[in-house]
Amino acid sequence: MYEAEKRVRRYERLYGQRVLRPLLQSVFKVAPEPEAGGVWLDWESGPGILSLELVARMPREATLLISEQDRAALRVLHSHHELEHDPRVFVRQDLPEEITLADGVVDVAIGHWRWQYTAQPERAMRELRRVVKPGGKIVLSFLQPGAGGTIHGALERAGATDLAKALKDDGLTTSAVRECLRLDRIASIEVRSFQAQVAFGQSSRPMMDPLLLDFLLPRWMGRASGQEITSVDEEMSIDLGHDPLTWEFKVGVALATVAGEATMQDEGTKAEPDTTKTPLPRSFTT
Repeated sequence: MYEAEKRVRRYERLYGQRVLRPLLQSVFKVAPEPEAGGVWLDWESGPGILSLELVARMPREATLLISEQDRAALRVLHSHHELEHDPRVFVRQDLPEEITLADGVVDVAIGHWRWQYTAQPERAMRELRRVVKPGGKIVLSFLQPGAGGTIHGALERAGATDLAKALKDDGLTTSAVRECLRLDRIASIEVRSFQAQVAFGQSSRPMMDPLLLDFLLPRWMGRASGQEITSVDEEMSIDLGHDPLTWEFKVGVALATVAGEATMQDEGTKAEPDTTKTPLPRSFTT
């Protein structure tokens, strides 16, 4: 197994199962239910945690398109029997800013929180809007600033005040997401907020919790230092004590509706159809 694939599987098992699942419940409180004949897009899917939930909810006549750019994540996606052998599911390798679909073929597009780390978010949003039908929906989940819980107090007690501030500041504000979605052809934007919680170290030293050590501390440390940190070693680690910790975070879910044909105002003259875009999904094999 490739090292990159091992990291993706570890991410799926730890971060995906313990953090993303609470986020998913928030998404499904806002997103419309899949309908027969509908086409859904899981945009920037990652290892497929959202797709597995979607395919279990979809009627037989619906279609799920999965778009992901990372080859290691694609290998993990193809390893899921529920996705690989379902004729309703089509997996594609696409950049978030270059989706190889024709205009207006998707009824509902969902961008899980990974979208907020795309290199060109404005271009990616325009591309996502392009593939959604008039009257269709765009659903974006994101982490909001203001995280707390006992882990925040533990960081402050350990003297890691910059890290505690980075934790509280981590995420996107509602106004920033609204601004990102303020595009031509977007008729309305609704944003709802939810609370979620992750527990650490219920029976052992919290710093040994692999989710905290491998994913969350590097992210917060990197934000506090302004550098990219991918792992935390023993010298960098912070003793947060032995008591169980909780991370309470806010989840935002934005629901945008794409305007119908009668109200569309294009940025310029209508472009000729792009023949490099496929009107129907084609499976992608790594």
